[in-house]
Amino acid sequence: MLLTLGAAATPVVGTAVATAAGAASFATVCVPRPDPLPSDTKLSGVSDAVHGRLHTYTVTSPAVGLTHVNVLLPVGYSHSSPRRYPVLYLLHGALSNYADWASTAVANGVPQGGAVQSVVGRLPVIVVMPDDSPEGAYSDWYGVSAHDAGTDPVPATPSWETYDINELIPWVDSNFHTQAGAAGRAIAGLSSGGAGAAKYAVAHPGLFGFVGMFSGALDTDLVDSSTNWYADANYLDGPGPPDQHCRYGDPLTADPANQAYYWHDNDPTYEAGNLKGVRLFVASGNGTPTSADGPTNPAVRAYLGFTESVVDDMSHHFVAAVRSAGLGANVRTDFYGKGIHAWSYWRADLASFLRWLQPQLDRPLAPPPSFSFRTARAASTAWGWSFHHDSGLAVPNVNTAEEFVYLQNLSRDGFSAAGHGTIRITTPRGSYAAGSLQRVHAGRVDLTTRANHAGQLTFSVVIGPPAPGPQLVFPAAGPPPDMPTVTVSIRGAA
Repeated sequence: MLLTLGAAATPVVGTAVATAAGAASFATVCVPRPDPLPSDTKLSGVSDAVHGRLHTYTVTSPAVGLTHVNVLLPVGYSHSSPRRYPVLYLLHGALSNYADWASTAVANGVPQGGAVQSVVGRLPVIVVMPDDSPEGAYSDWYGVSAHDAGTDPVPATPSWETYDINELIPWVDSNFHTQAGAAGRAIAGLSSGGAGAAKYAVAHPGLFGFVGMFSGALDTDLVDSSTNWYADANYLDGPGPPDQHCRYGDPLTADPANQAYYWHDNDPTYEAGNLKGVRLFVASGNGTPTSADGPTNPAVRAYLGFTESVVDDMSHHFVAAVRSAGLGANVRTDFYGKGIHAWSYWRADLASFLRWLQPQLDRPLAPPPSFSFRTARAASTAWGWSFHHDSGLAVPNVNTAEEFVYLQNLSRDGFSAAGHGTIRITTPRGSYAAGSLQRVHAGRVDLTTRANHAGQLTFSVVIGPPAPGPQLVFPAAGPPPDMPTVTVSIRGAA
């Protein structure tokens, strides 16, 4: 079903979708990004506009160019004090920007921003509010449309994930007194920002200890009896260039085989099993307006109600996937019934999230002794492990193996891997005694390797033959049944 709305249903700041007027054809052809992801991770040209505790920084990023980020400092914060603070990364929604969480704007009695300074109050936490552009999707985009690729100059392919993860977080930890590490780092967001928060957590296990998702678009492959909703919305015309039609590759509704691996690798629900050791807070309404929504234009109110009902469905799918992975004890839900896709609810969600978060920030958060991890990326990390998967397939300039590798029960004693080709692995620091000999057994192959000075092993494992083609089947509960699997054991060598 293509989402179609009346002319009165104009886009509203923070919403996950745009009006369907002028919807793009599903025949979009996507061209992989023409340039590699930047290796330089240093922000430059930093300037600071101070508004009391709120600082607005303008920076130049190798990944996204000129951008802005708001930083709210705690009451009493001083660069001369040795005290360190936890950090909350707070993400905005689609058709919005970095300033909206700090905004106190009101229209017809209805909040149009997050009033973050009031909601956070005196809580001793640094709040970082980055930009994602109106349609960035907190992603390193697959590429650009064939139309954009034919223009001169070709518009830069957005790389918002690289900016947030590789550039912004290290900059924050270097320039503020932070508690660097998962125990002192939380992330939350609304709508597409909720999806971004969840996606960053599943893609980078061990980076964030706490995740808040408010009306989050958490199941980006959602297909139910009536709609392939997110695929449809993703291919509506929007800001550009480049247009947003190729964030995840060609639309699934055009051909289910088109970059389906990239869609699934940007879907928090499909990768929910990666969240062991991470504490989760999920909130959404069911789309039914309340009396507080009365001043909103009726057509817009109906639009926001429909949008909230869809992300509510997504949120329930996500929570079901978390529980199916055996991680239900780590999730707190606030499915509060009546409520639409609007700031009055997101302010309340943030307040509830902070009440849930505050007592946990003083508790240790140790890496899980074992965990599972699935990813379609050629290069990835999780809880101090690093992986490079060479499936035999590759897309120039895109971090993908065109199939998932499914790693089960990773621990210092070994793991199992399903996929194709070869995976190169480096274990976390301190896994083994420095200089010790370890025997790695994988299938019929034995090798003896020595831990480096940091107590890490680096070795390669052949999982199976090269992949015959991009992955097309994505079971919820494990790898496709025909995928090769190898069991790896690691023991001290006698």
